[in-house]
Amino acid sequence: MMNLDEQVATKYLIAQMPMDQAHVLEGPYSFTGLDGEHPLICAGVLPYWTGRGEAWAMVGRDAGRYYVAIHKAVKRFFDVAPFERIEAHVALNFEAGHRWVKMIGFTLEVAEKRKYFPDGGSASAYALVK
Repeated sequence: MMNLDEQVATKYLIAQMPMDQAHVLEGPYSFTGLDGEHPLICAGVLPYWTGRGEAWAMVGRDAGRYYVAIHKAVKRFFDVAPFERIEAHVALNFEAGHRWVKMIGFTLEVAEKRKYFPDGGSASAYALVK
């Protein structure tokens, strides 16, 4: 069985998701990046409706040395995904996450959405509009 050793910055979020709902992350717009049989990233887009979806990602703690390849794969995925608008939310204090979504091409739309996460944490809202 493969297990993703998720980075600390986002690991707490999966604990907030009821396991009977985790299957929604598995879908036609989801993927896993592997090093052999070892998962480095699980990511995708959850559709809201035709043309609009929400990006999500769980990145492994040991994915750093593969960052360039992961970045290129994720960017390409978003480029070809059948969405005209992809939204993403990044924890307010997760600077690496803010840098990454901007490098992918997302634009900040809302600087702070208070109490966005289940633990009461705030987030910034980004969008990639094609």
